[in-house]
Amino acid sequence: MKLSVSFSRLFVLLLLLLLSHISLYSVNALNVGMQFANAAIDKVNLSYSSILHEVAARVLFPSETKQCSVSSSFFFFFLIFFLVPQSVRQCSRTCESQHCTVLPFLRYGKYCGILYTGCPGEKPCDALDACCMVHDDCIGSKNNDYLDEECNGQMVECIEKVKASGTGQATFKGNQCSVEEVADLVEALLEAALLARRVIHNP
Repeated sequence: MKLSVSFSRLFVLLLLLLLSHISLYSVNALNVGMQFANAAIDKVNLSYSSILHEVAARVLFPSETKQCSVSSSFFFFFLIFFLVPQSVRQCSRTCESQHCTVLPFLRYGKYCGILYTGCPGEKPCDALDACCMVHDDCIGSKNNDYLDEECNGQMVECIEKVKASGTGQATFKGNQCSVEEVADLVEALLEAALLARRVIHNP
């Protein structure tokens, strides 16, 4: 079943209204997977009110929702990958640390962030960024399937190894983000992707 035009416009309008309250950010910072949205809407029984609540909380009050559940992350993941075109993907040659706890706008290192990755041949900035680089390569090899269970599962394992080994303490010069907080944020998104995959394939 395809999404109706009115349904799509409703979500686009929602995004624009939210962004009008946080003008520091750009619409181009977001990311979507339209194929995921089409499938997810058929499989998941989500009310508009639930989606609006989760997105508003995560975008407008990130500090209060940082310790979100996987369930909350799923709603957020759903909208991010529904609303932003694939064509806005950017590549970086600089180790960045911006919007550390605001998931849709996060830029960490050269590879950690939604529709944000390092340019070809660029070395990762630290151990966590290396996990993101491997994940980006894996997703690319799977035809940009952001719900790929193998890639996302391996990324979660990589993050856990970084945490356990303590290598996450050695970060790049000028980093303004907490490595642990970024790792937790990225891990929550990956767990949401794994949940989404299970929901889509096991209605």
